[in-house]
Amino acid sequence: MLTSKQSLVSIIMPVKNASAFLHQTIDSIINQTYSNWELIAINDHSSDDSLETLNIYSNKCPNIIVLKNQGNGIIDALKTGYNNSNGQFITRMDADDLMSHNKLELMVNALKNGKGNIVTGLVKYFSEGELGNGYKNYEKWLNGLTLSNQNYSEIYKECSIPSPCWLVWKEDFDLCGGFNSNTYPED
Repeated sequence: MLTSKQSLVSIIMPVKNASAFLHQTIDSIINQTYSNWELIAINDHSSDDSLETLNIYSNKCPNIIVLKNQGNGIIDALKTGYNNSNGQFITRMDADDLMSHNKLELMVNALKNGKGNIVTGLVKYFSEGELGNGYKNYEKWLNGLTLSNQNYSEIYKECSIPSPCWLVWKEDFDLCGGFNSNTYPED
């Protein structure tokens, strides 16, 4: 575990009408074993209580920055967050995802080999009810790609690295075009 000089991780999270999930999502970020992070939450014109929830957390935790999407939709929200990020590392979350308590620590440590690398992780879909076969098959496919280091072989078919399952050096993210919606699947 990195202790004395932890590099800042910027977590970019677009939020649209996610108030039902936000408490759990943000709590999973706050409870990370890796402590040097900033959460950049971009409210994408929510009509529910999402903005109020974000502001409550932001007032309690200085690591949480709340922004308004200057455009419309997920790509504009991601670009807004990215343009306001300060971290040496970039990752993302959706507003209905959960982080395992040591996700950031494990991913940052895995990038110790330096720039020119990306760290990917596994995904586990969950639901209050029974998870459908489509989600089960998708999870199996995604995790199979990650375990065999084949994520990029399927990049033009589908988003082959789920949103909350990667971490990269910001400099490398800039080199590959960042959140350019004309290159790969939207998010």
